Formats: sequence, structure tokens, C-alpha cells
Amino acid sequence: MVSLRHPALRRWIDRFVAADPGLTALRRAVRTTLIVMCAVFTVYLALQALGFGTVLTIPLLAGVVSLMSSVAVNDPTPGKSR
Repeated sequence: MVSLRHPALRRWIDRFVAADPGLTALRRAVRTTLIVMCAVFTVYLALQALGFGTVLTIPLLAGVVSLMSSVAVNDPTPGKSR
């Protein structure tokens, strides 16, 4: 394991924190990723429970729709979120 005292690792962490000081972009990215994963797995499990087999097209479509809606709702500018 690499210690945080390692100069190269410390430099990359400093660059990341300087680019996103409040870590808001990281929080939005994590939230959007979790929303997409939940949508895909929920639809996949629902299709499995209904006996449709291993169809992946519909869960992936649900993931795309959840990604688009999450990005539209989480847009920081009020005029673009409509």
C-alpha cells in the first residue's frame, strides 16, 4: 500500500482537490452512478421475477433513462433543469 506521504500520490491528490474544492462534482458523479446502477439492477431483477429470462436491452434502456433524468434534475443551473 502506498502511503499518502509519497510525493507523487500527494501531488495527484492535491490536483484533484484543487480542481474540485467542495467535491461537489464527485458527489454528483457518485449519486448519478448509484442511481443508474439501482435502475439497471431493479429492472433486471423485475424481469427475472416475471420470467423474461436474461434480457439485457430493457435494463440498459432503464439505465440510460435514469442517467438522463438524473442529469436533468441535478443540473446546478435553475434555467436548464426544466
